[in-house]
Amino acid sequence: MNDRNELLDEVASAYDSSGELDAHILIVTLLSMVIVLALVFPKIYIASNIYYESITIQSLQKEYKILLEENRYLGQKIEAKRFITE
Repeated sequence: MNDRNELLDEVASAYDSSGELDAHILIVTLLSMVIVLALVFPKIYIASNIYYESITIQSLQKEYKILLEENRYLGQKIEAKRFITE
C-alpha cells in the first residue's frame, strides 16, 4: 500500500496545480524521443540500403552466371563448327 502511495505521489508531482503536465516534463520527454529517433533512424536507413544493394548484387550475380553458361555454350558451338569445316 505504501508503494502505491509513493507511486501516486510521483505521478502527481509531474502535474502542476491545474492538473496539466509540467512544461519541463513535456520538454524532457520530447527531447528524449528526438534523441532516440536520431539514434535509431540511421540504423534503419543503412539496413534498408544494404537490403536493396544485396538485391541488386544478387540479380547481377544471376546475370553473370547466365552469361558464363551462354559463353560456354557458344564456345562449344564454335568448336563444333571448327571441326566440321576442317
